[in-house]
Amino acid sequence: MQEQAFLSDDPHEEALPPVNKFGLASALAGVCGLIAILAPAMGLVCVIAIVLGVIACFTGGAKSKAAMLGIGLGILALTWSIYGLRAKNEYMYQEGGKAAEHFLETLASGAKYKALELTEMEMDRQITGTNLQTYYDSLEREDAERVYDFMDNKQVQRVLEIGPDAQWEFSQGLSVTRDRNAAEVVVQCVNKANPEDLPINIHLQRTLNLLVGDESDTTAFWNVIEIKAPVSN
Repeated sequence: MQEQAFLSDDPHEEALPPVNKFGLASALAGVCGLIAILAPAMGLVCVIAIVLGVIACFTGGAKSKAAMLGIGLGILALTWSIYGLRAKNEYMYQEGGKAAEHFLETLASGAKYKALELTEMEMDRQITGTNLQTYYDSLEREDAERVYDFMDNKQVQRVLEIGPDAQWEFSQGLSVTRDRNAAEVVVQCVNKANPEDLPINIHLQRTLNLLVGDESDTTAFWNVIEIKAPVSN
């Protein structure tokens, strides 16, 4: 005998399907996953929405509207999250690349103490007009060792030897890492004047809270952490 619908006097009326908890959870996660468009770190929520939606389809039927909504929103948000992350990384590469070019051009011109100053965070640099050679030569102990390490760096010496005729240009971005307050990039620069010269990898960082304000020239916000030769395969 056919079971009657709940609270219905019509024996031929079909009962409403039970609510699928996985479907509702998928839809809710999909809506929350839209935040991933603004915060790529929320991409995991998009994946959860898709997985819950698939589970709901298997356990509650492929026609679960909530599950399909969750899957759709999850895919949409995840796509935008990936696109947004790539766009941010590309921006960091371009800005870090400009700072790397500025550093290498400064060093190649022979202004090694001015280039050394670019390894300091913007807030820690000396005021305009300071005699940088006198300042750095007067440092003692650990601070002096940092100066010696910079001057003895093989890549620094190579850039100085090649000289001002070089045309160092940003070639490609290698890696981006960021946290709440800072970002680090590794970029590669090549000498367009002599393609046979080995590329140079520059590791830079900047404080992200300085992104607010005048962005007409961001090179000053970056400081060089390391200059090294590319890793050979």
